[in-house]
Amino acid sequence: MGEWFNDTQYLYGFATLFHHQPPHVSASSVLTVFHENDKQGLKLANGDKITEAKYDVIYDFDDSSDFAVVKLHDKFGYIDGKGNEFIPLVYDDAYDFWGSDRSFTDDGLVASAIYRGIVVKDGKYGVIDEKNKVIIPCEWDDIFYKEPDNHFIPNFFCMEKNGKTGIFDLNGVEKYPPVIDRYFVGESKSQELENDYPVEGFSECLWFQVEDKWFYLNNKFQPYGQGLVVRKDVLFHTTWSQEDELDSDNNILLLSVANQDGFWGLISSNDDHLIPSQYSTVDVLLGPHGIHDYYIFEVRNGDLTELFKVQKDLSVDVIFSDQCEKITHFGWGFNIIEVLIGKKGLYDLVKKRYVLSPEYDFFILFNLTSEDAAVFAVKGDDLHQYDPVTFERMDLNLNDLDYAIENLNVNLPGAMISWLDDFKRRLSSH
Repeated sequence: MGEWFNDTQYLYGFATLFHHQPPHVSASSVLTVFHENDKQGLKLANGDKITEAKYDVIYDFDDSSDFAVVKLHDKFGYIDGKGNEFIPLVYDDAYDFWGSDRSFTDDGLVASAIYRGIVVKDGKYGVIDEKNKVIIPCEWDDIFYKEPDNHFIPNFFCMEKNGKTGIFDLNGVEKYPPVIDRYFVGESKSQELENDYPVEGFSECLWFQVEDKWFYLNNKFQPYGQGLVVRKDVLFHTTWSQEDELDSDNNILLLSVANQDGFWGLISSNDDHLIPSQYSTVDVLLGPHGIHDYYIFEVRNGDLTELFKVQKDLSVDVIFSDQCEKITHFGWGFNIIEVLIGKKGLYDLVKKRYVLSPEYDFFILFNLTSEDAAVFAVKGDDLHQYDPVTFERMDLNLNDLDYAIENLNVNLPGAMISWLDDFKRRLSSH
């Protein structure tokens, strides 16, 4: 079929879009527990025994590790999917082993992974790996493993002792000392928090409180944003490359924050205060897209609106400041915004000036290709056409106008639709 489809007479061919990796077959899907003489063992679906019935309990296999906790005479250990007892039954309690950062071979086998299990000895909690190496000693009152639902905060352990919490990474390295009174990991913007938390919905942050002060922790577990309330966040990739987007060490958060007086500003997770907390609102107007590799934030104080341009080196520039009612972005791929000040005008974000002053009723962007793009501007009963780059006045091209009216993929206000219909009737009458 490949030779036929790639025949040159058809002037096209085909190629593999992606290699389909066979699904990983977990031990829980092929093994079953059987009972014999009040003990439990493992067998395959065909009845072949993997282990003799010698355990009091064989718990479920964890799909991320293919390991299972086993119990005998009130002691706990682990077996793998082949029935091998790779962790001896020496613990007072044990929790599921799990695997993170797993990679697979083309055959669907696990090539590499980080395996960790929480165990209890003499009433204290600790962490081991699959070789029974101690990652975190059994000296803690409790341990929680956190796997945030984002690519900003790495996976970590919360270790509790004497009512305080500390943070350790998966290698047992202390990232923050055990002084935290309470903490919360944002996993969903729609998540509702308890009333006593001073933080509303956010998705990328780790919030914690020490005594009467509270902070956020960035992806390096460094504190920032003391006393600020995060309500909106933007994951800001400092490398701006697809390969590093999931690498939390190369990412910075930009966070719209409010101070205790309710005024808004913008900070980064490096604790850079990019926009001072003195505005009633802070919103993203434009993010990296196409020709843009920066963010533009719209801030308001009453009628005054300002636009801040934040580049990937976190440099900040005020590129617009005026009293206006509304700002909208005027077509992707253009550095132009539409500004409403009673009437509408067009403002160039690069040149920092109006290219069409606010005296128009409507604008239409005709953008079939970059070569024949044009801007139509309605003012009263007049229709003007401008070059979208130089904004010099052009001769009115009725074919472009007709195409724009018939094929616009935007929602136009009713008044503009009526005006265009009337304008077409007037053209046809002439």
